[in-house]
Amino acid sequence: MSSLVPLPGELQACVQFCLLVGAFSRSRVLRVLLFFPVLAMSLYMMLFTTTSKDSEDIVTWTLIMTSLFQASDILFINDVASLRLVGQSTPTNELSFVDRGKWALRLLSTPRAIGWEHEPRHVFPPHPPKSQSKWSFILSQSLTTIYYFIILDVVHTTIVLSPAFRRDGVSLTSGGYLLRVLNTALHAAHIWSYMSFGYTAASVLAVALNVTEPSDWPAIYGKWSDAYTVRRFWGRTWHQVFRRTVSTHGDFVTYRVLRIRKGSFLADNVHRYTAFFVSGVLHAAGEYGMFRNQFWEKSGAFRFFLLQATAIMVEQVISMIFHPRPTPTLRRLGYVWTFLWFFYTLPNWMDPQFRQGMADNYGFSRSLSYGLATGQWKLVA
Repeated sequence: MSSLVPLPGELQACVQFCLLVGAFSRSRVLRVLLFFPVLAMSLYMMLFTTTSKDSEDIVTWTLIMTSLFQASDILFINDVASLRLVGQSTPTNELSFVDRGKWALRLLSTPRAIGWEHEPRHVFPPHPPKSQSKWSFILSQSLTTIYYFIILDVVHTTIVLSPAFRRDGVSLTSGGYLLRVLNTALHAAHIWSYMSFGYTAASVLAVALNVTEPSDWPAIYGKWSDAYTVRRFWGRTWHQVFRRTVSTHGDFVTYRVLRIRKGSFLADNVHRYTAFFVSGVLHAAGEYGMFRNQFWEKSGAFRFFLLQATAIMVEQVISMIFHPRPTPTLRRLGYVWTFLWFFYTLPNWMDPQFRQGMADNYGFSRSLSYGLATGQWKLVA
């Protein structure tokens, strides 16, 4: 650890610049060539640098690996010139200099492909109606932002006060089943409220500045009522920020490398395992930033995400054999199954991260709920 150097922000900026140049360029050859310096810079940052704080390294290293896989998609394995925005009539390689620049910026800033022809609209919550006025949207989203802020503040306080989330604390699985349920729910609630708060706040700012339209902001999470199978949880309820990154690599391995017939059971599962493996790589990169020479001992990302693919395959086999209809009773049983699955798989993955101090950065500098609970308004995780 002592031989690591401070993470250079210039390299992070350079990676994003290479992505932008590649997306902007009409040359397929240039895009492929740009991938290799991105690869080299990313590996250097992950292997030889640090932010000097474990709880920051895990997030930053996940983002570095995400950018690397985004580069693989945009620069290396796919020809992004084939992508079009909704309503785009001019072929991408024939766009003007200014329009191509806007096109490239839009591509890099919309990982969920909102507003693109390849957007998986059947997965996302409905877009806000085009008829909704700017100020109506800003008011609605501002209130929603406050709602998520309150939830996030309460969740932060509960986590900070719980010994299961402290660096020197007890295991998430200690204290019996009830506390294990609570700890699992708290961790999920933190991710959900944190991302929802940031997303809705960004939507208010972007629309207020006329950068985007209200209709460009479907909710980041789907309906919890859709999560009556593990497959629907990952495919509809949970955020889809990594969806294109993992699915394009699944397409590449399944249909272009192995040339498996689309629609077959084998193709479905090779694609699924590849996508979840890529997700495992993204999160394992963050764990490497946190654990370093203890990575193989403490990392649980690969196990967790490959288990998700296995659970979905089991659901697929059951569906193929029994053809169950989603009746109200089966849905209720499905909610129980999905909850118990994450109750079983999630804590064992997260435990080593909290023992390494992942919650050190949780919380705001001032907290109303923490003040009400402890009498100290300054929250220090």
